[in-house]
Amino acid sequence: GKNAFFKDLTSIQLLPSGDMDPNVLSIRQQFLVKVVSAAVQTLCSAQKAKEVSEEELFPFEKGKNWPTLAADLAQYLQISEDVVRRHYVCELYSYGMDHLGEE
Repeated sequence: GKNAFFKDLTSIQLLPSGDMDPNVLSIRQQFLVKVVSAAVQTLCSAQKAKEVSEEELFPFEKGKNWPTLAADLAQYLQISEDVVRRHYVCELYSYGMDHLGEE
């Protein structure tokens, strides 16, 4: 309620019961899952088209492992890390990258 107006934007806002809003948690989880899916899709398309340079593939930072970053971010967003990692493995298998999924 009203207390949220007087707190930092980076602080975690709880419901009056002291619990985190399940809708916010669900949206956060959907975001992380989409990040992982996009990273695997980009990796798979890069594997098929070898002529794409790494700088075109990840223009922001060279060699950033986005699925690992999403899993690390999950604990700060109060999302189960296992959910993100399981989704990553499922995406790898669905794109036919079984050797990476086994790891």
